Amino acid sequence: MNEEQEPTPLLRLLEDILYNRIKQKKREMHKATERAVTDKLWTEIETLQWVLGQSLNVRRQMEPNEGRYYY
Repeated sequence: MNEEQEPTPLLRLLEDILYNRIKQKKREMHKATERAVTDKLWTEIETLQWVLGQSLNVRRQMEPNEGRYYY
């Protein structure tokens, strides 16, 4: 394995972690009844989605013919 291919599995692992965390936060938000809690969770979800998007963009640049999309 050369050095250019090595970060890809790590990016995929990061993307999986982020995607699962987003799903978890969405479940928490649906269970929440207080506006302050849902607002905080929504901010966390948006942030996690932004980070996930950045990771996907980096990986797409590294592997233009391959990609897994979560959106």
